[in-house]
Amino acid sequence: AEPVGDTSAVFIHTTGVALAAARRTQVNVIVTPVPHMKETENVREVVLPILWINESAAVGPEFIQYFWDQVVVKEKVAFGGLAALASFGGALLLLVSLWYCRRRKIPEAHSVRPEAIQVNEPPEETTPLLQSESGT
Repeated sequence: AEPVGDTSAVFIHTTGVALAAARRTQVNVIVTPVPHMKETENVREVVLPILWINESAAVGPEFIQYFWDQVVVKEKVAFGGLAALASFGGALLLLVSLWYCRRRKIPEAHSVRPEAIQVNEPPEETTPLLQSESGT
């Protein structure tokens, strides 16, 4: 006797939970003529099925809906929230970068610098460096 089997199943692709499964097994006997028995000399070689077992299980539609609502929908909402947070962070980073670049282009408006010292006209070449207080 030689068992021949087949197994199949249906899964939810995101979680790997089995929704339906089946296992089929068949036991066969190979019938051949026996060389020293006269009664079997006219028997052809045949594969004779002896036993067939079919096991199957499936999840009902109520559980499928419950599982979908409790796991799959929440997973999709979580991924959507993650994408929204990543988008918000990228936009915030872009706005801060633009603000910083604009601030660097106009330094006078945002920085505190001492006012320039007013310099009078430079003295002419003929003006003596040491002058008396009376002006002569």
